[in-house]
Amino acid sequence: MTGIVKTDQIQGAQGTTVTVPTGHTLAVTDNATVGGTLGVTGDITATNTGGNRTLGIITGTSNSSILNMGDTDASNVGQVKYHHGVNSMVLRTNGSDKVTLDATGNLLFNAASTGVYLGTTSATASNLLDDYEEGSWTPVFVGSSGGSATYSHQVGRYTKIGNRVCANCYLALSGNSLSGTVSMSGLPYAGASISQLYHSVSIWINTMTNGTDFDGDFFLEGFLDHNGSTSIFLYSLDGDGGVVSMMAGDLSGLTDIMINFTYQTN
Repeated sequence: MTGIVKTDQIQGAQGTTVTVPTGHTLAVTDNATVGGTLGVTGDITATNTGGNRTLGIITGTSNSSILNMGDTDASNVGQVKYHHGVNSMVLRTNGSDKVTLDATGNLLFNAASTGVYLGTTSATASNLLDDYEEGSWTPVFVGSSGGSATYSHQVGRYTKIGNRVCANCYLALSGNSLSGTVSMSGLPYAGASISQLYHSVSIWINTMTNGTDFDGDFFLEGFLDHNGSTSIFLYSLDGDGGVVSMMAGDLSGLTDIMINFTYQTN
């Protein structure tokens, strides 16, 4: 055949091959249907400068429309798949599904360790944002020599962005039988395992035992210890140029405390 080959001119048994010489055109008339598989060894170009062009992949409401991209090693190493049953779009690279765009427009990565490179044009590890989380935690007082405490309120919230945790809490005692020095525990993540990397804490505290270093006469301070600690240590200036640890006796049975700080985790 030479010139333009039209679908209404093609007749033959199943498996018939139609060869269109280089430089010629295979024209499909309006609303024509190609049954089975159409194999093309060259490029496919849809040209019409007077309007939009559409490539449609139509299937059943519970099936998937799939566009495969393959090579000599694999027929679907790359893929774009639309799941009609749940109205989601899946992007595949390197032979496996990587990202899903769900029906509400949210992106979901198929592996928790993957993320988005920000502020760079290359895959740089220091620019990879691969974690975001919001949640709650339960703050508690801990005595170095044991004992326990009861609480009227234990409220903690946090937001984790990458390796940074923003945490705050409100803790109110209803009873105190702790012993020794007092620290606060219960953080959602341990601090980074980095020597000498301490994190200071902003503190508000009320209803302490009168006559101690923590009764309001001196400035209060706290920090998250280094090397993977989960404990916040509480101190007061001692009036002599140093600090003194909070002791169980500094807490009354009605002490309440608020903290707010940001720290690095692993």
